[in-house]
Amino acid sequence: MSEPVIATEGFAFPEGLRWRDDQLWFSDILGGGVYRWSVEGGLHLVADIESGPSGLGWSRDDELLICDGGNRRILRLAKDGTRHLHADLSHVMTHSANEMITDSRGWALIGGYGYNPELDEPRPSSVFWVSPEGAVSEFVGGLIFPNGMSFLDAETLVIAETFADRLSIVDVPSARTIAHITLPTGATPDGLSVAADGSIWVASAFGEAVLRVERSGSVERIIEIAGVGVYDVTFGGADLRTVFVAISDTDETHVVATKPGKILAFDLD
Repeated sequence: MSEPVIATEGFAFPEGLRWRDDQLWFSDILGGGVYRWSVEGGLHLVADIESGPSGLGWSRDDELLICDGGNRRILRLAKDGTRHLHADLSHVMTHSANEMITDSRGWALIGGYGYNPELDEPRPSSVFWVSPEGAVSEFVGGLIFPNGMSFLDAETLVIAETFADRLSIVDVPSARTIAHITLPTGATPDGLSVAADGSIWVASAFGEAVLRVERSGSVERIIEIAGVGVYDVTFGGADLRTVFVAISDTDETHVVATKPGKILAFDLD
C-alpha cells in the first residue's frame, strides 16, 4: 500500500464516505455540509445541513438521500436541487440518527445513537428500514450504538457496534443476527466497507487505525494513523483500488473552528 496523500481537507468531522459516479461523496457532520470530490473536478458543496448530516445514499430515482441526524429524518435532494422530507424518524428514535446506507432497490437502512454516550450507560437500539416511499419499519434490534454498515452479499449485512467493540452479521431475509465478531477492546468500530475479497475494512475511531477483519474473526491493523480519530473508510478510484480514510481530531470541542478533518487516499498494491 502506498504512502497516504491528502485528497481533500478543511473539515470539522468528515464521515459517510461513498464512491459513486467517479466521485467521492461525504458528509461533514459537525461542519454541516455534504460534499462531492474528484481529482479532476475538485471539491463541491452539495448541500448545507446545519443539524448534522451523516449517512448518504440514493433513491430508486437516483436522487441523493441524506441522513439529517439532529432532526432524526432523511432528506431527499431532487435533481433540480430542491430539498424534500423523505422520512421522519422522530417517532422511533429519541437520540440523533446517524449512519445510513441504501440498497439497489432504493430502500434505506438507518441507525441512530440510541443513547447519549457522554451521559448514559450503553443501551441497545435498532436499525430501521425506510421504503422508497418513506415508510419506516424496524429491521433489527439489540445493537449498541449501531454505526457503519455494508452488505457482505445480497442477503447478509455487517453492522459496526461502536461502543460494544464488535461487528454484528445480520441475515437480511430473516432480520436475525447470526454472528458477532469481537474486536480488540477500545477498537470503537465506526464506518466500514467490504473489500472485493470479502474482508471488512473498519475505521477504528479511537484505535488510530483501519482494521482488516475476516468473517472468521481474525483482525489485522492494516493502516496505522497515529494521533487522530479514524472515522470512515471506503474504496474508490480506478478499479476501486484507492482506499479513502476520513480522519479528524478526537477532541470535538474545537473542530468546527479549526477544521482539522481530512480525507486521506492510499493506493492498493
